[in-house]
Amino acid sequence: FAGLLRKKPLELVNCKTISLQVPAHAEIVLEGYVSLKRYQDEGPYGDHTGYYNCVEQFPEFNITVITMRKNPIYLSTFTGKPPDEPSILGEALNEIFVPILINQFPEIVDFYQPPEGCSYRIAVISIKKSYPGQTKRIVMGILSFLKQFLYTKFTIVVDDDIHVRD
Repeated sequence: FAGLLRKKPLELVNCKTISLQVPAHAEIVLEGYVSLKRYQDEGPYGDHTGYYNCVEQFPEFNITVITMRKNPIYLSTFTGKPPDEPSILGEALNEIFVPILINQFPEIVDFYQPPEGCSYRIAVISIKKSYPGQTKRIVMGILSFLKQFLYTKFTIVVDDDIHVRD
């Protein structure tokens, strides 16, 4: 994907302790292995819903070496109640989803997953309704169309004269 964005192949180098190649100019590389037998507590972490996740057991990652550029940039994300980074990314996803959904369901006028629903738990859809049962067909179709929509818990369908982003 990085090569596609750059319009030229990405230069790769061999890792030092494992049989894998990584980008030659990566900021930070953690080499290691995931244990199949040992688990450690992870969390609690602040969630984008505004709550904390529970402490859970996850496989242990054992680091064999850390390599990095000189003065590497460490990228992270700030997660909390919207507006936050995931909700801003959700706004961008709305723009991606609309043409995809309209292509599949031409009666859709607009589709919006607001940041108040963490950009995936609430969907507001405006449609040009023309027959009984159409709303149910649209909702069932959308919720099964993309994996992202499996997490949508609350769906509102309105007539085509309602602006779903207001």
